[in-house]
Amino acid sequence: MALVDLDSVTTALVEAVAAELGVAADLDAPRFVALRDARYACLAAVAADNLQAGRDVVAVAPFTTEAADAVAWRALGASWGATRVVLCWLDLDADEATRRVANRSLPRDLAKAARPRAGGETDAAGAAPASGPGGRSVVDRAGIDVVADGSLSPDHTCARVREAVDAA
Repeated sequence: MALVDLDSVTTALVEAVAAELGVAADLDAPRFVALRDARYACLAAVAADNLQAGRDVVAVAPFTTEAADAVAWRALGASWGATRVVLCWLDLDADEATRRVANRSLPRDLAKAARPRAGGETDAAGAAPASGPGGRSVVDRAGIDVVADGSLSPDHTCARVREAVDAA
């Protein structure tokens, strides 16, 4: 399978645009809102190219907007040329996500550090995931094929996802 990761496909371009503007590549900043659709279009094009070449694709991105509607999410995969779409979601505690972003220490994360979170709090990453009632992420869990614990080892997570792909 081809791994198509949103950051791998688009980060260098986003950072070049930010450098040209003389600002941090903070993808959550209002000036970069329009880049979201362009970044996902790049991911879709690379995924579609691989599918047309006969390779299965694992597309990796937050997909926070798309995850709210599994039917639309499946249709998105089909629009790329997939004949079968297996939806996987990784759950990760907000504190662990913040810790990982802080450890990652990429330039694009630095601008997020002081950004207020939902409810006014801030954390090391300034992250505030889209959430629904009770602060839970808005995910159409009924339409997800596998929900995996993102705090477990990558090997364990990959095994769990592979089981779901094989079963689907």
